[in-house]
Parts: sequence; structure tokens; C-alpha cells
Amino acid sequence: MNAKLLTFDRSDYRATKVLMILLAICAPAVLLGLPVYDLAAGNPLRVYLPAGALAPISVADGVSVTPWGVVSVEAVGASIGTWVLSLVPPLVVVVALWVALLFLWRVVAAAAAGAPFTRDTVHCLRGIALTVFLGSLAHWLASGIVDAALSRQLIPGEETTLFVSTMGSGGLVAVGAAMLFAMVAEVFARGVVLEDELEGVV
Repeated sequence: MNAKLLTFDRSDYRATKVLMILLAICAPAVLLGLPVYDLAAGNPLRVYLPAGALAPISVADGVSVTPWGVVSVEAVGASIGTWVLSLVPPLVVVVALWVALLFLWRVVAAAAAGAPFTRDTVHCLRGIALTVFLGSLAHWLASGIVDAALSRQLIPGEETTLFVSTMGSGGLVAVGAAMLFAMVAEVFARGVVLEDELEGVV
């Protein structure tokens, strides 16, 4: 394999920054902009909610199937409060993404300048790890509370639901990513120490 394919040059760093900017713009446009457009256009509120108190479906004599899991809900004429409530989990994602991208921007800038092994880079990598972990935790809590509140409002039989645990494989991936960034931060911290020792010898 050509080694140049695995080496970043100036254009690669610029492309990385462009992708980060696009991600910072597109994420809120999709996660927040589309629901706001639906609200302004008078479209129904569309959400996916966990539900367990649905009527059984008869499929054969002596056999019944009770839906359990996630249901698609369309609420025509939902109140502004309901719309705002539904935007809380994606807002948490957008805020966490922006914070992580700000840290990552500084890491990329340091690498592009040829000085990646700095204490600021270590702090940024640790900041990314903490942001990913706390962001995923905040999203889980927000989703659980919001989904329960929306279920109480929109789904018959869910009036007593207080919290819905929606942690799936995505949460595990987020925790794994946080651990990975934390490990990379420790590697960079060792690199900073070694660089300081080499400068002391010289």
C-alpha cells in the first residue's frame, strides 16, 4: 500500500475541517430544523415511542400477539409544548456534538501545525472523551423522560409511565468511543512528557 495514502498533508487537514463544519451545520439542520419546519408547515408531530400497553392482535384460534416495543406516532394538532418537549433529546445531541467538534478542531489545528504533542491537545482529547460520555448519558436521561412524557400524552394506557429506558447498542458505542478517546489522550500525555525530556537533554 502506498504510504502517501495514509499520510495527511495540508489539503487533507483542510478537507477534515470542511467536513467538521458541514457536520456542525447539517446535524442541527436535520435533527432540529426538520421538526421546526413541520411545526411551521402545520404537519403532524411524528415521533417513535416505546409502548407496551397496546391491544392484543388475534392471529389464530387460541393465539394472540401483543405489540411491544417501538411504535410510530403521528399527532395532528400537537401543542407547542409537546413539540418543544420532543426537541429536547436531539438538542442534547447537537450541543454535545458542537462541544466535541470544538475540541477536535483544536486537535486538528495542532496536528496541522506540526505540534500535536501539547498539553492543550491532551486536554482537548480528554474533553472529547468526557463530552461523549456525559453527552450519551444526558441523551439517555432526556430520551427516557421525554419519551415517557410523550407516551403519557399520546398513547392510551401509558398514563403511569414515568421513565422509559431506551439504551441500546448506540449507548455502548458511545461509551466505547469515550474510552478510546481517553486512551488516546493518555498516549498523547506520554508523548508530551517524552518530548519535554528530549528538549531537556538537548
